[in-house]
Amino acid sequence: MEIGAEKTPPSRVALIFAFLWFASFVWFFLAQIVVAGAWVDPPYDWRAQNVSDLGQIGYPLSILMNIAFILQGATLAAGVWLIKAIWHKTLLPSISRAMLTLTGVGFIIVGLTPYNIIPVIHSLFGAFPVMLFSSSGLILAGLAKNRENFGRFWMVTVVIGLVCLASGILYFTGTYLGIGKGAMERIWIYAPLAWTLIISCRVIYLYLQPER
Repeated sequence: MEIGAEKTPPSRVALIFAFLWFASFVWFFLAQIVVAGAWVDPPYDWRAQNVSDLGQIGYPLSILMNIAFILQGATLAAGVWLIKAIWHKTLLPSISRAMLTLTGVGFIIVGLTPYNIIPVIHSLFGAFPVMLFSSSGLILAGLAKNRENFGRFWMVTVVIGLVCLASGILYFTGTYLGIGKGAMERIWIYAPLAWTLIISCRVIYLYLQPER
């Protein structure tokens, strides 16, 4: 839905990518549980270890976690451009979409460059951009205020972006507030993923409205 346009249901392409966002979120969540469960000696520590530790080469089922990172990144990067019902056709949303695209690229790099193989690229071009561009991209997306299709949800988008930024800063400065490195990391990693989940549910709802 573009600015100034009449409110209409999302396109079928938008619906497809909404389902892909939903499926990617579920895969990412389940992959962590399955892969972490395969760690036996030593067991995986959810509180102390990073999500990307599950993708380190040589550890059980690491390929599943790396596929989850790549899938999440690819669907995010493509979806922000193909789910047009999210955005107004103005400069601010375009900048937001570019930043969220870079977030997706960051996820892909994380999946392609496991930390125990290529740590510098994994961190500088993967993990850090995920935090930086997802937080700024979400904040700008919220400020764009596409109220025709999403009402006050854009206030939630800003909050998610701010939580992502704050938790990312705390993580990269080694300030874990007693919850552990792994838990703090999951806050900023899950921020953009939670946004895609909420957006996907809203797009599916709009598409299935009776007036369609």
